[in-house]
Amino acid sequence: MAKQGNSLRSNQRAGHLLLLGCSGRKRAVTGKLPALERYDGVNFRVLRAFLHERGWPTGLCIKILSAKYGLIDATDLIEFYDQRLDEAGARQLNRAVLKAFARLGELSSVFVNLGADYMPAIYGIDRLFPGRVTYATGGIGRKMAEMKRWLCRLPESMAGGEVRR
Repeated sequence: MAKQGNSLRSNQRAGHLLLLGCSGRKRAVTGKLPALERYDGVNFRVLRAFLHERGWPTGLCIKILSAKYGLIDATDLIEFYDQRLDEAGARQLNRAVLKAFARLGELSSVFVNLGADYMPAIYGIDRLFPGRVTYATGGIGRKMAEMKRWLCRLPESMAGGEVRR
């Protein structure tokens, strides 16, 4: 697993979990960046803009399913890489991913925004959080819009304006 960044906000006891798949588009900056900054696909751009505008919502935990690193925190420091998770690889991650989710404790809500190949990694999440898991559906634009609506319904932010690293 990747080394943690300075901020533990996303790693605190969660009330709400946002789960994203890693992005093929990444910032090609040398050295390590927080995962939230490294990935640069549309969902990550929308998420960063939301956090910048509204601050980090109270109790929000952001996890990312990474082809290279497995399940990581949004604040974990990661290197640039070019790798895609296929369905077989996702199945292999399932047990470890579910154990990590179980360690989060009680959650009020979970929003899953993953591509089809990544879904086997989380098979069984509904049993951990019955009735609290929402899956993004449709194409990338619709999934992004659903994610933003879910984020907007979360409690007010802990602090205004900026995402700390």
